[in-house]
Amino acid sequence: MINKLKNRLKIKLRKMGMLCKKPSPIPKRIRIYKTVKPDGSEVRHGIITEQPLVEGSTFETELHIWNELKKTKSNK
Repeated sequence: MINKLKNRLKIKLRKMGMLCKKPSPIPKRIRIYKTVKPDGSEVRHGIITEQPLVEGSTFETELHIWNELKKTKSNK
């Protein structure tokens, strides 16, 4: 019974923003080494060491996305 009470209290505190979320494990990702096309040719993919740059200003795109998300939340 004490554990049930503790869990309920923790859930309520998390919902109010007073506790951090539980740490989640990093998901395993698939790394593609090469792609074989139907004609038999192969495309080898190098290791991505940096995040590719987005065309245009990244701040403006992030601001636009944030505004769109805000609009959809307020419409619900």
